[in-house]
Amino acid sequence: MAAIRPPLPAAFPKENTVTECLSHVIPASATGVLAEGLTFPECPRWHGRALYCVDGPHILRIRPDGGGHAIFATLPTPMVLGLCFEADGSLLAVAAKDRIVWRIAADGVAAPWADLSGVTAHPLNEIIALPDGAGWLVGGMGFDPARGETPAATRLIHLRPDLSAAMVGPEVVFPNGMGWIAPDRLLVAESFAARLSVVAYCGQGQLGARQTLCDVAGEGGHPDGLWAMGDGTAWYADAWLGTLARIDAAGRRLAVLRLPYPHALACCPDATGTRLFVAASAMMPGPDRDFAGKGAILAIDLTAL
Repeated sequence: MAAIRPPLPAAFPKENTVTECLSHVIPASATGVLAEGLTFPECPRWHGRALYCVDGPHILRIRPDGGGHAIFATLPTPMVLGLCFEADGSLLAVAAKDRIVWRIAADGVAAPWADLSGVTAHPLNEIIALPDGAGWLVGGMGFDPARGETPAATRLIHLRPDLSAAMVGPEVVFPNGMGWIAPDRLLVAESFAARLSVVAYCGQGQLGARQTLCDVAGEGGHPDGLWAMGDGTAWYADAWLGTLARIDAAGRRLAVLRLPYPHALACCPDATGTRLFVAASAMMPGPDRDFAGKGAILAIDLTAL
């Protein structure tokens, strides 16, 4: 069974209590706010010269020049978490608690597409396309942290092109952000195990062994969303430390940036790789917490650092 690290005193801390971290604050001149007053922004994705992200039941489209944002689509579900653009311009969106993947056309019309409620009883998270066209991998949480459930290991879900699905691969603990650092190496943020792992991809939706690439338990880390940059490196957001870190294929940290918000949730670059868009929040969700209006989408000019 995958090792499960003991949770912090609260599943979601009320504030960032880390006082020491090998990081530096991002200069204000390098940071812009594209959207604020959001409920819980997640999963930023760059597509067609615009930025998309989720916020509760909404998928937002944000102008990267700071010209505001609009609702692209709204799903009949409390929370959307994963987004994945397809080659035809349609968008796959994961309804977390309903365990349904929706397909949204380029004009914003949405329809339920794949029902995964028969595969897992727990909420879903991220989705990523397989590099060989054999479908998608979907992360199931394995437990519900918003309800205070005890962390438990689970496995990733292979959603096939015919929309059948099955759990595959090794056990992981709360699989969160995912990215391909090589065609046969999937980087997975295991949030409640405080580590980033590499899982071998064997083709046709089959996964091999898991190896720990970067362990952040010693600093109280909680890796969340991530983005593989296409050169073997990846940026990941740490929800408890409020930082962004870039790691190489060996797990060495090349840069660590501290946000002006206490919680960094997810990130993605623009098409040039010179700007990094970040979902951030002043508060994490949890029972009896009013976290509405605490979220924002930031743009970081990497050339100014």
